[in-house]
Amino acid sequence: MKKRRSHKKVSIKKIIFRVILILILALIVVPFIGGICFYQFMFGKRYDPDDEILYTASDFEGLSSVRMDFKGNYGQNLAGYLYYGSEYEGEKAESLPEHYKGIVVFAHGLGSGQAAYVTIYDHIVDKDYLVFAYDATGTAQSEGSSVKGFPQGTLDMDKAIDFVQDNITGEDYPLATAGHSAGAFSACSVLNSHPEVKAVLCIAGFNSSPDYIAALAAPYAGPLIQPQKPLIAFYEYLLFGDTVYSTSIRGFENSDAKIMAVFSDADKRVPASAGIDIWKKKDLPSEKITFYEVKGRSHGDVWKDDSGKGADTVMLDEFLKIFGKAKDSKTISVPSEQTIPATYKITLILLISALFLLIAVLIVRRRLKIFRMSFIEGVDKMDGRQFEIWCGEFLRYTGFSHVEVTSGSRDNGVDILCRKDGETYAVQCKRMECKVPNKAVQEVYTGMMMYECDKAAVITNNYFSQAAIDTAEKTGIELWDRDWILKNMSKSKGVKINDD
Repeated sequence: MKKRRSHKKVSIKKIIFRVILILILALIVVPFIGGICFYQFMFGKRYDPDDEILYTASDFEGLSSVRMDFKGNYGQNLAGYLYYGSEYEGEKAESLPEHYKGIVVFAHGLGSGQAAYVTIYDHIVDKDYLVFAYDATGTAQSEGSSVKGFPQGTLDMDKAIDFVQDNITGEDYPLATAGHSAGAFSACSVLNSHPEVKAVLCIAGFNSSPDYIAALAAPYAGPLIQPQKPLIAFYEYLLFGDTVYSTSIRGFENSDAKIMAVFSDADKRVPASAGIDIWKKKDLPSEKITFYEVKGRSHGDVWKDDSGKGADTVMLDEFLKIFGKAKDSKTISVPSEQTIPATYKITLILLISALFLLIAVLIVRRRLKIFRMSFIEGVDKMDGRQFEIWCGEFLRYTGFSHVEVTSGSRDNGVDILCRKDGETYAVQCKRMECKVPNKAVQEVYTGMMMYECDKAAVITNNYFSQAAIDTAEKTGIELWDRDWILKNMSKSKGVKINDD
């Protein structure tokens, strides 16, 4: 009976270890690796848009453009275009702002390229505003082996604004940002580094990468996806540094810009939970943000008119009205320090702790196994008497008391007498280079009777023959083989031995 309880304890320890290991893998490691794979699937490639959805300024009467490339955050060449009225064709770019009320820096959606939105630029220019649009990193005519991620769009927009202010308008010229989808996120998040922006047109945008990815995965993972958001943010931090903290809502709070958030009730690509719902919960003042809802339009058509071919001019006019009122404002907020959110800190600590724990457990288990194997190999080199003495000490170590090693004559086939849990044991020790034969079981059974013990066992550094196993099952003799010794070597040494 005691033998079975001992094995049960070992089994429970294994189960606990495996449960902990599974929890670490299931809740941290696997989601983290899975999130990285999904992230790379989305962003680890270039996007070259279909020519059928692209336009040029020459497709619109009265619209002109000039290409003005600029450098991105790691030296990549980004293709930029300044859109203006054809009546000013031939003028230098830096002289064009004097003819217009302000400039709108526009960022496109993921993979579409700036040339997909020229209908928007045409209407804005027609209302006496300049437009500077560009292809993001890894898209269309810009350099980059991949788009890298949404925070890369924030970095691209930051460089685009710097370029516009340094080469076209100057720093005091009225400037607004606008964008669709991923570009909308860039237009909002860039407020963290450019609080001088007067207005933002956010078309089908979202608050942050973790919010967006979690919203997409929610139908499949349910509430379990929420704890993974900090893991996504942590991975982005490894890629983009502090830029990952530049969420849209932080941009709203760090700037006096007036926001027009456009969304559709039929948009399945960017769920409301990724942006609109978050912003509404913040309860921003109505003079700060305007929510503009359109009905029945898919994600790609949120900014289009009912025909699906041109831009929604009503929406654009509403935004330009907001920009017009805000552009003369002199108040500029200073961005707050980009501190690490508490959730990121906690997640980072938990992730590192879990990984260190996993590594430590694996190392300890491996070293313990090596130690135990080297220990048992030393036992293999003992002679018979040394093995009997060693077994006596080992039984004390595993919790036996009143351990007495009998004389070397092995009187009546019993080498050790001991007690545990109120029962007396007769033990025969067999250090062998082959399997223990049936004879040893028969001898200790006889010895148990002679010494009037409650139980008997045979302990060996090897294993038992099938005949010995069969006899032990019939007689109730316990067999402690090499595996039993190795398992008990891992037991705590803090076992109290009662020697009274």
